[in-house]
Amino acid sequence: MMHPSILVLAVLGLCACNPRKPLAVSKDLGPSVQVLDVSAKPLIGNPGGLAPPLPESEPNDDREHAQRLDPQKALRGSLLPPTTNGAGRGDDDYYVWPAQSTPQTLRIDGSGAPDLSLELLGANGESLGLIDDRGPGEGERVWGLTVRAGQPLYLRVRGRVKPEAAHEAALGTYQLTVSATAAAPDSEAEPNDSLLSATPVLGSDASGVLSTKRDEDYFVMTLPAVPGRRSASPGSGEGLREAAILRVELSAPAVQPALRVFVEPTIGNPDAGTAPIKLVLDLSASKGKEDLRIRNLPIPAGSGRVVVAIRGQNFLRPPGESRYHLRMLIESPLEGAESEPNDTCAHQANVLPVSSGSTEIAGFLWPGDVDCFRIPAMGTSTTTYLAKLILPSGDCSATLDVVRSDGKPEDGKARPDKSDPAKPSDGKVPEHTITTAGDVLLRVSSRDRRTCFEAPYRLSVTTVTEGEKP
Repeated sequence: MMHPSILVLAVLGLCACNPRKPLAVSKDLGPSVQVLDVSAKPLIGNPGGLAPPLPESEPNDDREHAQRLDPQKALRGSLLPPTTNGAGRGDDDYYVWPAQSTPQTLRIDGSGAPDLSLELLGANGESLGLIDDRGPGEGERVWGLTVRAGQPLYLRVRGRVKPEAAHEAALGTYQLTVSATAAAPDSEAEPNDSLLSATPVLGSDASGVLSTKRDEDYFVMTLPAVPGRRSASPGSGEGLREAAILRVELSAPAVQPALRVFVEPTIGNPDAGTAPIKLVLDLSASKGKEDLRIRNLPIPAGSGRVVVAIRGQNFLRPPGESRYHLRMLIESPLEGAESEPNDTCAHQANVLPVSSGSTEIAGFLWPGDVDCFRIPAMGTSTTTYLAKLILPSGDCSATLDVVRSDGKPEDGKARPDKSDPAKPSDGKVPEHTITTAGDVLLRVSSRDRRTCFEAPYRLSVTTVTEGEKP
């Protein structure tokens, strides 16, 4: 017969190994995050139409323990400090959108009583943007965010709660809802916030969303061997055989846009980051404008790729609500047009020889652009020039100024160099008569940051004889 003490030990052992017994809860695990199915049918007594919350194990205080985000699901969590039923450290909650086989465009909405902030993180933990634009109880959101195929996205939720939350748990509770759709074929995909992660432009058009006020999206185009032909395959290393020009059109509804243009020569390994790359233009639209258009930007022979970076200067509506559209074209040099860069009159002015008695040149302007031209002196004699600025109808608005003329006054004494820029004209006098024995520097500048894009302006210079002087 079994001894009574042995029987007692056996019963205690069976109780200890009972698989139905709940596991002990660590003191720092805290209140669980709950998953709500927003696509479920409404249940009796559940006016919100949500399925009963399903508990999700904590903690999720770092990327290694990030909780999965699924489309059409709502996640309910807490920012309260640790308790025996608590929420980990109470500082950060991490979530992950797992890598998908195709690019996806996400919409993430955060709501609840706390003052929330949402930070997007890449696969290696690098920050892709911080959203913290609203106050307590107003929530935060990320709209129109496209994630590339095979790329996970992490979301860190932080926030501040009212002191009363220590006694009323609902004040520390927040909710996330996630929806996803297939990304547009020409869409940018995050992360693309650097030269190394730029989204390829396979044709000439691309689109995207500035998901945060600090978002900057990079696009890269591999250049063809000859303008007008299909772009070379990435990594071919061929590049342009002859000089060409770049045309960029950017439309960004509800955003005052800005862009930067980089050119990368084909030298050695054509992979991103291994060849020198040069910033050739940094441009922003004027206040109230929602587009940027540039034309006649030179791309030298031997260039392998062009990179365009887009950012927002001012947002008329919350970020993510509207898509921008980008078009990049490589064209042959325009016959009879000014040659960029010619913004610095002292060193970059295009030469306009008028030895035959007259000359004419065409030009395009982008917002804030300046084109400089130099008329070289015709020997030592005094010459009178008539310079006229001819503007097309439409969007073109510009001024013509005389920057310098080294001439002789009426008393015949030599006039010292005058290198100080003249005061800009009011645009009502599109011509100047200059009498000089030296060089003449002329400046055509964009008026009110408007452009000459659809059609060029024309600058004509003619020598005037003594009897023809006005």
